[in-house]
Amino acid sequence: MSREDSMSTGMQYGITIPHAKTDAVTKISISFGLAKDGIDFKSLDGAPSTIFVMILSPVNVSGPHIQLLASLSALLNNAEARQRLLSCKTSNEIYWFFRKGLER
Repeated sequence: MSREDSMSTGMQYGITIPHAKTDAVTKISISFGLAKDGIDFKSLDGAPSTIFVMILSPVNVSGPHIQLLASLSALLNNAEARQRLLSCKTSNEIYWFFRKGLER
């Protein structure tokens, strides 16, 4: 919450990527969520957030954390990719969307 207080992780195009570093994890942990109707997350463009990618990284890890944020941003910056993601019906479909999209 303190991360959100300093600056919203709501970006644009309905994408929100809350992320933090913590001693509670030993490796990067990611959770994905979709809110098809959108949620006000104080995004930079004022639009409701529909795509959520939540990331926790160990305090002592910086390179992979930054690389993951860059890869996610590149993938989700594509309008067609966002539409494919929002059309996912199951957690398995979401998993494979990101698995294939982030392999590149």
